[in-house]
Amino acid sequence: MTSTPTDFVMLSGDERRGLVALRAFAFTLSAALLAACHACMPSMDWARPCGQTPLGAAVSFVALWAVMMNAMMLPPFAQTLWRYRRCGASALALMTAGYVTAWSMTGIAMYPLGATWSVLFMAKPVTGGAVIVLAGMVQSSRWKARRLARCRSTSEHRSTMLASYEHGIWHGMQCIASCAALTVALCVAGMADPRAVAAVTFAIAAERLLPFGHCVAKGIGVLMIAAGAAWMLHAVA
Repeated sequence: MTSTPTDFVMLSGDERRGLVALRAFAFTLSAALLAACHACMPSMDWARPCGQTPLGAAVSFVALWAVMMNAMMLPPFAQTLWRYRRCGASALALMTAGYVTAWSMTGIAMYPLGATWSVLFMAKPVTGGAVIVLAGMVQSSRWKARRLARCRSTSEHRSTMLASYEHGIWHGMQCIASCAALTVALCVAGMADPRAVAAVTFAIAAERLLPFGHCVAKGIGVLMIAAGAAWMLHAVA
């Protein structure tokens, strides 16, 4: 079954107020965490800072990546936790831990990949726009629509503690796949740019929380294609 914002009308008055409060808190906490991450942005640079060991640079990047990406995902993930609120605090904590684990592992993979990209984009700036165009095409694709549907869907939650952790990892992997195009675009545009971070955060929340999320995702993909094309034209001008 797909969970949509229309489920909101089926809630009682107290539940509606609770969900609205949770959404407001999630967006506020997300903004605070992202602002804190922005203050540490040198750690998000693909180039290794002078005097820092390769291992130290990688650990700093992955740690900040985990905080930053989970902060960006917080508004839609908070609503996911709301659906499973009756499972108990322990189950919710383990599910959250699994979700954070999934995004942290992605950071380990992104660090060497991003370092390679940065060299390529500096040598040939037009390639940055081309990557964003490709990311926009993926964002508008049926493949993306299927990934997004899984992120927006509800499933029966198993009661064991291990199952809760595994469910968190599974849900995180679905979100990583669904957000892949937006994440790539953010890496190209610059994770140190607060405007790009804010835009991607709201794009992820919009396609996950608003009605007709697949249409929202396609619209975002069209905007990404246009932005990438403009980038390419500017690079060759």
